Amino acid sequence: MLPRAGEHFSFPFEVGFQYAGKPLLHLTLSGNDCDMHGDCGPIANDPTAQSNLALEQKRLNDDIAPLRFYPILTTGVSYRF
Repeated sequence: MLPRAGEHFSFPFEVGFQYAGKPLLHLTLSGNDCDMHGDCGPIANDPTAQSNLALEQKRLNDDIAPLRFYPILTTGVSYRF
């Protein structure tokens, strides 16, 4: 706090960004899926579902890539006797 002549109140503030690293999202599927013929099996064995999951995970990770920086705004009030 820098003293000012005759002033008792001060209103400090700070603006900036914090680097938090590259965010990553990991998706997994579990359970069963069924085809149009009624044949059901574990979704982990379905190559189409796993391929679609990998594409969706890449798309989401590309979308959240800018979130590596978080804005910071700090304000306060102080009184000097």
